[in-house]
Amino acid sequence: MTGAGIWGLLLASCFVLLALLALAALSVRSAPDHPDSRVLRADADELEAEADTIAAAAADARAAADLARDRATAADQARDAAWQRQETAGRAYHQAVRVARQSRPAPAPAPVVPAQHERDVSRAALTAYRRGDLSVQQLREVWRRASDPNPSHDEADRAVDQHRMRDRAARREYDASAAVARRAGETARIAETAAEALAQEAAAAAVDAAEARYAADRSQRRR
Repeated sequence: MTGAGIWGLLLASCFVLLALLALAALSVRSAPDHPDSRVLRADADELEAEADTIAAAAADARAAADLARDRATAADQARDAAWQRQETAGRAYHQAVRVARQSRPAPAPAPVVPAQHERDVSRAALTAYRRGDLSVQQLREVWRRASDPNPSHDEADRAVDQHRMRDRAARREYDASAAVARRAGETARIAETAAEALAQEAAAAAVDAAEARYAADRSQRRR
């Protein structure tokens, strides 16, 4: 074989080799994705969607917990205000009791005539009641006035009764406010615990999704 023939053979071999390389490169570019890479991307997409869902739930739980805490704070303030009103009403009631006691000095021995007068008034009132001229309340009022005709005593007794009713109402109001505050505080604590648990779950889900996405991207780059 001459030199020209050898060079021709070599050139033909080079062309064949280049063609084979070109076909190999073309087949690599047109080959479908590796199944493992597709699975990794699908897993990453699913984990990211799940992480977004948990994050949204955690945000809603945090907002609900904040609202519950605000309500608990308001309930605590209402309870404290009710306590102050109860203290004020209690002091006013005890003061009225002291005034009523001071307005009633130790009675002197009653003479016979006032006692007889009291009995006469009582009998007359009872007779009028039996005739239907007096009601039960009016009869009791006559008896009370006959035994204690001092008007200042009546005013002191009425003041004591009024302050007693206010004191009892204030105590009932405080008891109700304290119960509301206890329930609101417990609700807030439960809501905060749930929000914290969801926040931790959302953080863990975000980490899992990031790791899955990194694995999918790494598998794609390796191809």
